[in-house]
Amino acid sequence: MLTIITLMESRQTGAGLIINVALKPNGAPKPHRARKPATSDDSSLARRREARDRDEALIEAMRRDSDVSTGELAAAIGKSRTICISPLRRLNDAGMAESFDRNWKTG
Repeated sequence: MLTIITLMESRQTGAGLIINVALKPNGAPKPHRARKPATSDDSSLARRREARDRDEALIEAMRRDSDVSTGELAAAIGKSRTICISPLRRLNDAGMAESFDRNWKTG
């Protein structure tokens, strides 16, 4: 990539302006790419919110029934048993849930 620095003088103020122009190897100007601001519909934010809501639903289901199986937790939040395993392990690592004999309770 080739960078060209040019000095231009403003006719109104007489002040000099430095303009950087980045060129591709073929001489064409490189297009400016503005950074996309984070929005509420950002997919990574949506996934994190979904995970947080799922964790809260699991904790609430464990509070309602102190000795609940993974399958019962899955049914309580409307997800499959396989999908419940990862959040349950994450909650276990955080000390918010405990596993015993394939059953779960709040930590």
